[in-house]
Amino acid sequence: MEIASSEPNLRTSREIGQKFTKETLKHLLIKGDEFLTTVEKELFRKMLTKHGKASSIAPNEIGCVDPTIVTPMVIFMVPYVPWDLKPLAVPRALLPKLIELLKEKIEKEIWEPSIGPYSNRWFIVPKK
Repeated sequence: MEIASSEPNLRTSREIGQKFTKETLKHLLIKGDEFLTTVEKELFRKMLTKHGKASSIAPNEIGCVDPTIVTPMVIFMVPYVPWDLKPLAVPRALLPKLIELLKEKIEKEIWEPSIGPYSNRWFIVPKK
């Protein structure tokens, strides 16, 4: 609890996440017309209204909830062997943009350096 309380980007629960109002939901584009029915889209909008604080759209909405409000979770593990996957190559043309993105995420404390037994493959997809 003490470690969680010393988190640098601690915020109150009101400051974290996106509040989805009726006005916000009007402007929300839900793609996948071929997959989602009108009923499913409406259910998705209701879910966002109820649980929207769990998601963020802008970087300033990201943060840690005070552990006195939401108790930190303890996850029990079973013995296992960590995996170590080799990274996929990044195209040279996208490398400068990737480095800029990574620096921005580290600067805003969305990502932080770590050393652990895992290595996961990840890749980038440019926005259209």
